[in-house]
Amino acid sequence: MKFSSYAVAFCLAATLTGHLANAQTYIIVRHGEVEQNDSDDPRLSPQGLARVENLKEVIKGTVPDLVISSHLSRTHQTAVAFTGDAAAVEVVTLDYIKGAPLSATIAAYTEKLTKRLLDVREDKVVFVSTHGHVLPTLVKNLSGVDIAHTSCEYDHLVTVTKLGGKATVTHGRYGEKTPACK
Repeated sequence: MKFSSYAVAFCLAATLTGHLANAQTYIIVRHGEVEQNDSDDPRLSPQGLARVENLKEVIKGTVPDLVISSHLSRTHQTAVAFTGDAAAVEVVTLDYIKGAPLSATIAAYTEKLTKRLLDVREDKVVFVSTHGHVLPTLVKNLSGVDIAHTSCEYDHLVTVTKLGGKATVTHGRYGEKTPACK
């Protein structure tokens, strides 16, 4: 089942906010499904690539001023789908903290990404391809709003629009529904 009703609401919101002077719009997605292998940096699976194609259809007509991803293949593949050019994607490197738990690396990366996004000039549309553990905290950092999200779900699409110090969050889903977490 596809979540097509979200596409209409998202496109309308993106069109309206894109015309508001000084509005800052962040389009935030989690990368698609990945290949199941022993790689430390798995690429998108055929299902993940299909999800990216569906996402392109959902946000068709929205042209981001900036596209950002981590250096990992899965987020970068998702971001490149919107630029058509790997060199056009700004990479914010996820630096692993040696000897620390993964949660410390994720927290440091989320802080680094948040800082970069807050440095973007107002009146820009920014597309961010990120990771499941990063998405909820990133949205909270940008807007003050908590969103429900689990790390095994790939179909979340969040827009954060900031205007005059006020943030509006639209949280929806797109494409094929992700199976429930096990």
